[in-house]
Amino acid sequence: MKIRPSELGVDAILVVNQGSWVMDPSFFHLTGIRAWPMEGSAAVLSEDELVVLTSRLEEEAAKRYVENVVVTEKGLKDAIRKAIEPYERVGINARYLSCWARRKILPRRRGYVDVSKALAELRVVKDEGEIAEMRRAVEAAIEGFLNSVGKLREGMTECQFAGILNAAMMEAGAQDRAFQTIVAFGENSALPHHTCSERRLRRGDVVLVDFGARLGIYNSDLTRTFFFGEPEGILARAWNVVDEAVDLVLEKGQAGMSGAELDSIARKLIDSHLEFRGRFIHSLGHCLGIEVHDPCAISRRRKKPIPEGTVFTVEPGIYLPGVGGIRLEEDVVARSGGLEVLSSKLPRFMTASEYL
Repeated sequence: MKIRPSELGVDAILVVNQGSWVMDPSFFHLTGIRAWPMEGSAAVLSEDELVVLTSRLEEEAAKRYVENVVVTEKGLKDAIRKAIEPYERVGINARYLSCWARRKILPRRRGYVDVSKALAELRVVKDEGEIAEMRRAVEAAIEGFLNSVGKLREGMTECQFAGILNAAMMEAGAQDRAFQTIVAFGENSALPHHTCSERRLRRGDVVLVDFGARLGIYNSDLTRTFFFGEPEGILARAWNVVDEAVDLVLEKGQAGMSGAELDSIARKLIDSHLEFRGRFIHSLGHCLGIEVHDPCAISRRRKKPIPEGTVFTVEPGIYLPGVGGIRLEEDVVARSGGLEVLSSKLPRFMTASEYL
């Protein structure tokens, strides 16, 4: 068990996992279940035991990880009511309870306490077992990317390459993509969260690829930007600045620094170039884990020290509307002696030909 309810001032903790439409990452974190998506399930953690409530559909999957599994014969709401009846103060993860779930699943009673902030903070620091799982997710993404980039062809659409990369990550051992893969050619790379389109690749285009793999319940998140042809002009200069910013953060970063300090390292460097000042339009990174955006940002707003064992992304970028954008992203672990780069096996090359 990751925590005892008494540490949060409650008698028991209830987490409800609706399934694909509302996944509760703390359900998987507290139970250790690696089956996905465990639709219509809940877990009740008391001082003495962990009970998982689920349907016949998910029963056998749950039993692979949890000894005490109760089948919800009369529905999840009834099973939850019985499971929490002995406890006066029940902690809930309100952040992941939809309005529908509150009406249809959560029994009406007094004594609920929102412990969502504490449950989120529990997921920030990973133990070495979790880091090992994330390392495998990173490796699957890297292998998939390296096996795909040679298949880029002039005239190919962004969505076609996204499909090739997604399949390659699965062939490399991923169970799924971590998120909707971003492939952006040319001017589309200026949109940080671009959705792949029918835009076709042309010689000389910049290519931005933001991708990740999921293994078990853990995710990776990487970005490489490179040129399909010879680098030139303002985007070539931007690539060098972003690459330098990544290196500087990796060199100076370590556990105990704040997100604001880390963000400042990259932002000051980028803003020192007048043509790129103000064009780094998002935070340096985000925590990574069961959610692609686990609950902490590596940003100017985060003044708290980053604990050792935190896994997060380092992804500075420069975006020039109508021209293109550059983003380079690594996955790292905060250590007392520096940042361990989980994605070190994936080179940051400036051109597609260098990956071949």
